Amino acid sequence: MFNPAPALATDAPAAKPAKTDRNHMSVGGMEIFLGLVSAKSLRGYPKDSVERTMHGGVPRGDGYYHANVSLFASANNAPITGAKVDMQVEQLGLTSESKKLEPMSTGSSSYGGYFKMTGQTPYRFTVRVLTPGSSRATEAVFERKLD
Repeated sequence: MFNPAPALATDAPAAKPAKTDRNHMSVGGMEIFLGLVSAKSLRGYPKDSVERTMHGGVPRGDGYYHANVSLFASANNAPITGAKVDMQVEQLGLTSESKKLEPMSTGSSSYGGYFKMTGQTPYRFTVRVLTPGSSRATEAVFERKLD
């Protein structure tokens, strides 16, 4: 298992995803949105575009996806900036990869990174968010298949 990011302590068990929206969760006073896009589709952008150059560039090869987490305060929908965001991606029963997500140049409350994901089996995405001034991370767990 690849795990460059240290584990963050959490206050409570992970929230379960909402049944009506597999890409959004309200937890810990935050609105957490998960987005996934294949690296293959990002290769269609011009070579000097932000989409092609962020996070060191689009990885070569098949099976890579860009994961994006966007954060907003539940109370007023204000963007949450300056957070530390870790994500663990598990292909249930098979593989697991964890890493710290980097701030996105396209949005101040968005964080992202590339993960290798293949197969149509279910995946579990565990997102841990440590906001500025907090001593404990908030955790959200999304479960879904790749599109």
